[in-house]
Amino acid sequence: MKLDAKYWPQWSAMLGNIRKESPEFLIDLGDTWAFNNGYGVPHSPYFPVSYGMVMKPARSGVDRYRGLSDVCADCGYFMVRGNHEGISAYDHPSIREYQIALVKLFAPNPNGATYPQGGSLDPDYDEGYFASEWGDALFVVLDVVKYKDSKQVNNSASRFHIGEEQLSWLTSVLENSTHKWKLIFAHHLFGGGSAYGRGGATCALQNEQAQIQALAETHGAHFFHGHDHLLSAEYASSVFYYCAGLACGQLLDYKNWADRAYPSGYVLPSTDSSPIKDLGYVIVDATPSTLTITYKTYLGAVVQIDRLTNQGPL
Repeated sequence: MKLDAKYWPQWSAMLGNIRKESPEFLIDLGDTWAFNNGYGVPHSPYFPVSYGMVMKPARSGVDRYRGLSDVCADCGYFMVRGNHEGISAYDHPSIREYQIALVKLFAPNPNGATYPQGGSLDPDYDEGYFASEWGDALFVVLDVVKYKDSKQVNNSASRFHIGEEQLSWLTSVLENSTHKWKLIFAHHLFGGGSAYGRGGATCALQNEQAQIQALAETHGAHFFHGHDHLLSAEYASSVFYYCAGLACGQLLDYKNWADRAYPSGYVLPSTDSSPIKDLGYVIVDATPSTLTITYKTYLGAVVQIDRLTNQGPL
């Protein structure tokens, strides 16, 4: 998402309604802290400017508008880094250093030593991937940004790499989990249908996403992602793929790719009424027998409910 002044009323209302839901924790699917243009080029090379323009408003709010800190005052917050949040292996060291400092100071994540499931221990940025458990569910956060190729080196969907260490860790975590629900979160697929990572279940067997798909099928996991600014619930074999809509920000021109990328159907944020009515958030409720995924508009109205059982869709 991209937060400029015209989106603040929606952002504030959405965070207010999320807080009313009394969530036990919040998983942010990325692009909340839009430091760069999505391809690693920063909007500013300076720490104070990026904090003041990007991080402070979304985190703490502006004037009467709420920030994420309002929601997370009494619940956990976990960030799934998006392509607008930098910190990849090819970033210029000075840019990588100040962006790492920003997120570690103001949007810290667990690292590989926080939970028994482990995670990233990379010396430059060790908060990119991790896992934790809550009741009947295992939550696995993957880093789709860290190991990607520069667009100048590889301008194809194969540029997104999971990395040997992250793949080995993910394999071990899923193999050793006895949880009823195993939920994997990434900003977008490891490949997708374009050099920008677009697409959902129809791309499940493409590029390095195929490795995650195989693990998910074997161990009964499901995959949640953002990035595409639309809502879609679909299957690749037994694996449920959920693209979690758009929390706030600009609408995209979908005509060139969405029908191909989401042939099973999708819901777009709508401009049929003012303000934008389908910007929203997702509530996930897990019980031993059922996983209920509810997409609500930023005003709290239900748009779509999907339910899974241990045997598949309900």
